[in-house]
Amino acid sequence: MGTINEEDSIRDLNLSCLGLAQRLLLTDRAIGMFRLGATPEVAGMLESPSMRPMMTVASSGQLLCVLRLNRCGTVAALARPIR
Repeated sequence: MGTINEEDSIRDLNLSCLGLAQRLLLTDRAIGMFRLGATPEVAGMLESPSMRPMMTVASSGQLLCVLRLNRCGTVAALARPIR
């Protein structure tokens, strides 16, 4: 069994995030932009990338998805059971 280094993990996570972003935008652009917090310009770039630029961006070493849970109240509200 091989070891997975951080760069591989970041690339894999980025590819998953880019794929999800693309699906969200292609399903419903307005809702996708809202969920992603994306501007129309960024949404346009994400909607139709070929695999080569997607791999380049994913392999940048920077996390593309950012956790927006920056307030305890937000985390607590999301963690509450749905009634």
